[in-house]
Amino acid sequence: MGPFLLPDKSTLQKLSYSKKEYIYLFNEFFVVIPPVLIMEILGDLSKKPSKKFPSSETLASSLANKLFPGGEIPPDFKALCVGSLLGTKIPMSGWQIPIDRGDIVTAENGSSGWVIDEHPLRGIIRDWQRGIFSDSEHLYAKLYREQIKSLNLESTREFIEKSSPVKLKKIFNPFELQFLVESSIYNVNEKHQFKLLVLFMSYLNLPPRYKSITLSRWQRSGNPPFCKFAPYAFHCFKVMYYFMAGFLTRFFSSKDSNIIDMQYLYYLPFCKVFSTGDKQLQKFFFLVKNIDQKLITDEDMKTDLRKINDYWRKLNEDEKEEYAYEYGYYPPEDPDNKIYQVWREFAGPRRKGMGNRALRYTPEESKRATEEIEAIMEAIKKHQHKKEKHI
Repeated sequence: MGPFLLPDKSTLQKLSYSKKEYIYLFNEFFVVIPPVLIMEILGDLSKKPSKKFPSSETLASSLANKLFPGGEIPPDFKALCVGSLLGTKIPMSGWQIPIDRGDIVTAENGSSGWVIDEHPLRGIIRDWQRGIFSDSEHLYAKLYREQIKSLNLESTREFIEKSSPVKLKKIFNPFELQFLVESSIYNVNEKHQFKLLVLFMSYLNLPPRYKSITLSRWQRSGNPPFCKFAPYAFHCFKVMYYFMAGFLTRFFSSKDSNIIDMQYLYYLPFCKVFSTGDKQLQKFFFLVKNIDQKLITDEDMKTDLRKINDYWRKLNEDEKEEYAYEYGYYPPEDPDNKIYQVWREFAGPRRKGMGNRALRYTPEESKRATEEIEAIMEAIKKHQHKKEKHI
């Protein structure tokens, strides 16, 4: 399995459907599909037809078709923030995606594992891929676009500038913005940290009961800094704080869609690689990323996936099997290829023996593997039958 990748809509748009570039994306990476990406695809239902896409349905369907049946859809960031504030440990290694569904199942041979139900949005995405959109989805798409247009960030900024007694200077240097933000959010003064915590709970519109539980937990923990008390919630707060500070100091533009683009960065803790073609989002990424996270632009992603595709097309069937057996989906050696670079960094140097060894199982090994799979599938069937009886 390759590095975990978080792509935005611009990367998906850049990849060719006819040339199957999107399939290679899912081969080379474990793709994190954030809810905001799905909402942006739905939002395209409200766009006007064009020469390339004669209807809004064909536009939305073309993007939905690039969501190959792989990767995983994490829960909405707000739900994860609430869990984080209440004490749930949210994985932030870049190699895990939190899942809010699933059961442990044990087979007759004693082996056990998690059975994760299909995400509810998967069925909806399949409908979109077939060009099936409901009237309510059309209406929601229209409301979604109207809501973005109604934000009018430029007017909001001008109003704040005129009414605020404190005049914020314009910032053009990312290090200046970094100093402004991080000298505040990492200020360990307890009263200051308390204010930050309350501010973020207000942003989430947290119910009073959850606010009370969060603050009680914070006090029982010894009033620690926000970043240690609820790491994932703090990450999202940091993204929000950077956006507001960058917006008010004109480091970020007042493009209304920026407030949507920002939401991609709430899911950064679940990936090692981020991909976008949006210049402003690229600037934002470098301010809030972890030290080991990498950016691949939409152009580089398309170019380098095409190189990998070209390499595979030149191999005959025996050569393809040999490569898959030895290296799996590890990209061919090419120091200039950004995908090869991130594989080398996160998976280590390419070496023989790291591929799909099942391609050359002996008859005995194949039989043993088949028996194990059949035992697991039987356990899953029984589990599903029990669940259906209780519905």
